[in-house]
Amino acid sequence: NLADGYVDITTTTALVDGSTYAITATITDAALANICDAATAFSVTIDTGVPPAPTIESVTDDQGAVTGTFTTSPVVTDDTQLVVQVGITGATAGDTVQLFDATAGNLAAAVTLQAADITAGFVNITTNALVDGQTYAISATITDAANGTISDAATSFSVTIDTAVPARS
Repeated sequence: NLADGYVDITTTTALVDGSTYAITATITDAALANICDAATAFSVTIDTGVPPAPTIESVTDDQGAVTGTFTTSPVVTDDTQLVVQVGITGATAGDTVQLFDATAGNLAAAVTLQAADITAGFVNITTNALVDGQTYAISATITDAANGTISDAATSFSVTIDTAVPARS
């Protein structure tokens, strides 16, 4: 509808998933056959896939009496805010990573992946304050920025929070 300043156009061939297209347009004056210059190219990447499941690479306890980075679970820690390293192979910048526990829900705000995260192959996410005496099955998903699809969940990493000081005997 040119009177409203735009026109809808449908491609005549199917666009291929994973491909990037530079789309341009021209207008031809039917009466005089004049063709205007092409519009600036608009880049479109077709993305219909689901991101691969992330991985919980490690959990870091950086507070309290005992600190360290753990790569296997289960773990008992006195730190109530953990740094979780999430492997993001196959994700793209703009996708989001969500840490969660099936019972407790989201363990931190969703993190939007940056180019540096993609290059590194992981993102570090600090949990919200976790509850003493609770065991968490920390997992994560990736949401595709382009199409909103959500990956399968990462295999969970079991962490128990224990801030109690042992009693003297």
